[in-house]
Amino acid sequence: MCIRDRLIAARHFDAQYSWNAHFEKAVSEGIPYAAVRAIAECREPEFDREEDSAFYAFCTELLRNHFVSPETYEKAQGFFGDQGLVDTVGSLGNFSMLAMCLNAFEVDLQADREPPFPDIRGYARVEA
Repeated sequence: MCIRDRLIAARHFDAQYSWNAHFEKAVSEGIPYAAVRAIAECREPEFDREEDSAFYAFCTELLRNHFVSPETYEKAQGFFGDQGLVDTVGSLGNFSMLAMCLNAFEVDLQADREPPFPDIRGYARVEA
């Protein structure tokens, strides 16, 4: 679960360094490249596995709304169980804090990487 929540938190907080550090691993672990790009572009991703869709919905609802609907919770719990969801929330919190630190202290992108988000340049939002 960990690599998925890293990307979700990284995009939610526009943390380019964190995104670049983890997106290739997500793809190598079976997350479709098209879904990863959709997340980077703030579009709704399509996943090959229902568990990935449930995970994405759980994380994004929690980050965006600060709550998770009963339907989303039930579906995610069916795949990951209570302990898996506790671990997910803890990991999301950790990577959210990391993303905020990277942005607050303006950690530069890796030298060999392009900016991953079309609506972020440097540490500012731009028209995509």
